[in-house]
Amino acid sequence: MTNLATLLMEAAARFPRRPAVRLRETVLTYADLDELSAHVAGGLSAHGVHLGDRVGTMVPYAPAFPVLYFGALRIGAIVLPMYPRTPSAAAKPRRGARARGARLVFTSHDTAEAADEEMNDTTVVPVGPGFLAQLGFWPQAHDVVDRADDDPAIQVPAGGPADGCDGLALSHGALREHAAVAARRTMEQTSGPGAAEFPCTGQSHGLNAVILAGACLAVDEAGTTTRASHGLPGCPTAATALTE
Repeated sequence: MTNLATLLMEAAARFPRRPAVRLRETVLTYADLDELSAHVAGGLSAHGVHLGDRVGTMVPYAPAFPVLYFGALRIGAIVLPMYPRTPSAAAKPRRGARARGARLVFTSHDTAEAADEEMNDTTVVPVGPGFLAQLGFWPQAHDVVDRADDDPAIQVPAGGPADGCDGLALSHGALREHAAVAARRTMEQTSGPGAAEFPCTGQSHGLNAVILAGACLAVDEAGTTTRASHGLPGCPTAATALTE
């Protein structure tokens, strides 16, 4: 099975109690990430999201993002990173979700109302401070939909995640290959898998590679909304980080 979501499932089976994502005091283990992503998958299915549908993620690169990312992949949906270029731009969501046919969009709680008005033909789900806890009430979908190597996993707009234009489709197979290369580099810098935390440094240590290596993704809250240089997966480069 090529579906990238299997990276998380395999890692959770091998070391369930190992930290996977850390933001200050918030820590998600691999078991947590696997379970929460299954809730997202079940919730998306309940909202009518099906195989090949597009799911937008207009949220900061924080603990909720990996949960949403792997949850959408589990059911065979295509992830659309939709970060605003600056924090102030978040109050004015673009029409990109509608233009690119998103079936559902997750958006930060403080911009949900504006997003709902802007994308009136797309289901908008607000992601607030208590979102991860609320996921426990969502149905779960533990199974992972099989995807072929060339099936798209992510749709990256031509001008970056803040652009509303269609761009590059990144396949499950290509992303898995890129993650394997980056994971080897990650493990070479430690005494073994999971031996260290890695900051969000974009192409060097992207989300897929960190999960494949069994390491911990240390999220810098300040970098999730304002810093985009040096490959940091902030607003315009988040999708680039996912290619590794």
